[in-house]
Amino acid sequence: MVRDNVVEYLNQAAKLGGTYEGSITQMLGEDGELYFLENNCRPYVNNTFPIPYTGNEYLDAFRNNPKKIGDWFEGRKFPKVVIQHPNMDENTEYPFHLHDKYKIAEPTPIEIIDGKYIAIKGGVVIVFEDEINMDFINEVEKDSDLRAYWGN
Repeated sequence: MVRDNVVEYLNQAAKLGGTYEGSITQMLGEDGELYFLENNCRPYVNNTFPIPYTGNEYLDAFRNNPKKIGDWFEGRKFPKVVIQHPNMDENTEYPFHLHDKYKIAEPTPIEIIDGKYIAIKGGVVIVFEDEINMDFINEVEKDSDLRAYWGN
């Protein structure tokens, strides 16, 4: 369904000229309809921010009261951590159950392959609310081959 709709979207966008690189965020509604959410023109960056709204609440705010979304971000910090496999080309199983245990937003990019959560492209980005949960990081490193990357 997404691929069918993205062709039409890109055909319409092509009429505007220029080049396009980025991602299109859509949502499949409870009614079976596909809804456009945002056009993210930053290359290779998925929307990773944890927003505490249901799909219907988000769509309502997006259409009728965008300030509601902005207000949720005001005064907050969202530190990110990259967790990756030592071999960055390695697709590896990801301990997704820890997100429920620690109440941490889902990582990106992640795929479900044969019923398992897989960190594709060798790693994931996790966005925390306000501060990094080190208990979560330590348990991810204990339960998998993934390691937190802290930069230089």
